[in-house]
Amino acid sequence: MKALSLRQAGNCENAREHVCRCRCGGALHGIARGDGRGFFEGLPADDPHYIPSKDARKAAKRAEQQARDERRLKALMDLNR
Repeated sequence: MKALSLRQAGNCENAREHVCRCRCGGALHGIARGDGRGFFEGLPADDPHYIPSKDARKAAKRAEQQARDERRLKALMDLNR
């Protein structure tokens, strides 16, 4: 899923544009549930306006790198057999 910016989420929830232009498809346009990075970071991950925190992005990147390293190591081990 494409990353959503704080500006996009805020513009949608506060209906700053005439039509919705984010991934919620208009379901949350103008609903104004909250504002600010803290609010959008606190939403559940399956919410269309969820924005991962800096720590969550770092943890996801670390996990991705670790999985890639494990796949590479496994491929090297298989070549040596």
